[in-house]
Amino acid sequence: MKLKNRIVLPAMAREKSIDGRPTKELFSYYENMAKSGFSLIILEHAYVLKSGKASPNQMAIDEDYDKDILSEIAKTIKKYDCKALMQISHAGNKAKIEGDVFGPSAKENVKELSKAEIKTIVDAFAKAARRVKEMGFDGVEVHSAHGYLLNQFYSPLENKREDEYGESLENRLRIHKEIIEAIRKEIGDFQIFLRLGAADYTEGGNTEEDGVKAAKLLESYGIDAIDISGGVLGFLKHPEVEYGYFSSVSKKIKDSVKIPVMMTGGVKNLKQCEDLLNRGVCDLVGVGRQSLKNPAWLLEDMKKE
Repeated sequence: MKLKNRIVLPAMAREKSIDGRPTKELFSYYENMAKSGFSLIILEHAYVLKSGKASPNQMAIDEDYDKDILSEIAKTIKKYDCKALMQISHAGNKAKIEGDVFGPSAKENVKELSKAEIKTIVDAFAKAARRVKEMGFDGVEVHSAHGYLLNQFYSPLENKREDEYGESLENRLRIHKEIIEAIRKEIGDFQIFLRLGAADYTEGGNTEEDGVKAAKLLESYGIDAIDISGGVLGFLKHPEVEYGYFSSVSKKIKDSVKIPVMMTGGVKNLKQCEDLLNRGVCDLVGVGRQSLKNPAWLLEDMKKE
């Protein structure tokens, strides 16, 4: 996938959907961002099953009912020489739904997923990816960060299973492998990004070294790019860095894999983006909250140079 620059608008939940359907306000948001100079826009996470809905106004990709408006969003983004990806997710034990909530392991008010239920989720990710392709997007991003279901499986803080989906790193990534393989089988040659909460930065969680090992495994499973962010604690700002919060683990991963590495975290201007790229921290820089404050920041910074 050829990009006009290396600055990306990362997925950020805008909470502008009703019953899973994007509103006109959300459409306008993406059109405005597409005009702002980004090379790639990753749409906010959409749930692949209602059991994995993270919030009342989250966008959906569990059915085809929103096909027309999502297709129009993809078409509009691409009109401005910008690529469009859609992020797909399942919230796991963070789901905000009526009824039972499921996760990799049982705990208070959470039921453990059976192997049959895991298979249903794997299949749902694959079908969602097919919809993303049919709607005209350039690729799909599988969400395994910020404490959602796949991140829960990956993190030993949440995954206490003793079967083939637990204990070892390879087992904790087994559902990722099955999802990636299922997506490939469903849609063939299509860009697959994966957003990874590489390290947990808390005792008993995944370390940066675990993140490097995980990235290498995920690369071997067939993803096209890896997007580094926070783990089960979400967006964790590291006090020792002003920007590029996940720079340490991102650079270690970039030095260990051949696929492109993207990173997001506290970046506010083009100078900071260029610094991260020049230091080999990542190949693509995601700029989130600054873009919400001022969508025109990139075009303004480019004019200054």
